Amino acid sequence: MTRHLWPIFVVAELLLVAVGVLFVMNMLPMADYLQLAFWDLIAVVYLIFGAVIVWSAQRADRGEDDPWKANPRMEGLSWLLP
Repeated sequence: MTRHLWPIFVVAELLLVAVGVLFVMNMLPMADYLQLAFWDLIAVVYLIFGAVIVWSAQRADRGEDDPWKANPRMEGLSWLLP
């Protein structure tokens, strides 16, 4: 399932980067730099979640154990990933 979701994250990341570039080039109105920081923060969050999903899908494709179950410290975060 996760291997089918990563293209959505890649497209979302590219769109957010494009919006950020347009803000930097002053091609879109920007009230203040907080708006740019907000979009950059969203892009970073998408990048992190996208990387985790791709990494998890690659491990699943190789047939490796679920890293979230193997590490007891990460069990509280297992609900984040399918």
